[in-house]
Amino acid sequence: MGAERLTRLTRMTPREFCTAVTNKVARNMALHFLSSILTGIPYGSIEKILDGNYPAKSKLQIPVSCLEDLLERIERNWKS
Repeated sequence: MGAERLTRLTRMTPREFCTAVTNKVARNMALHFLSSILTGIPYGSIEKILDGNYPAKSKLQIPVSCLEDLLERIERNWKS
């Protein structure tokens, strides 16, 4: 319901909006997690790794797909 209202501002479908939010939250979680582990590496450098085409990025895509699966399950249960 909230996604439907917010999509009016973003000109996205509710599904596109939820996917975009999920990806942004997962990216921020990974970024904050890595910055807490890699204390000697600047925050901006970690962002470049996440945004670039590096092997570490592909390993971080797994949590994003897990969150998308969770979102689909929640959506199905919400509708039923």
